[in-house]
Amino acid sequence: DLPGTPWSRAIQGRGRPRPEPSGYYTRTGDEVALLQRLEPVLSRRLAASGLAHDRGELLLSLYDRGIHLAWDGGRLTIIEAAPPDPDPFDKGGIGVAPDWFPALVLGRWGAAGLAARTDDTLLGDHAPVMEVLFPVRPIDVVTDL
Repeated sequence: DLPGTPWSRAIQGRGRPRPEPSGYYTRTGDEVALLQRLEPVLSRRLAASGLAHDRGELLLSLYDRGIHLAWDGGRLTIIEAAPPDPDPFDKGGIGVAPDWFPALVLGRWGAAGLAARTDDTLLGDHAPVMEVLFPVRPIDVVTDL
């Protein structure tokens, strides 16, 4: 919580820091639908970044399914289901275990933080755009995703 608020005063001294929690595995019913719903937010992040005038595409592999993302001029233009890449590691691809997808999207650690803490998350050659699309997000309540 933000310092100086009633909530922070209530929990000050009662809580304890919990560095590097382990996180929970969770599932998302339809990852493509979730990203499509979040497209305005994701496009705003692109538009506000150094990638605002770039164009490109990537395959976000969930190992048993994939998501094709394309962007142009600071806007996501394609968010669609795609065939998976079961082994993106040798090709500079992106791999995120399905159980870690919510942590990626909701910003628990951001894309780079998630890749640093889990063996089955790889950002490959697309680390810069993944960090723009999925940054660390401030949270009020730790859900440990």
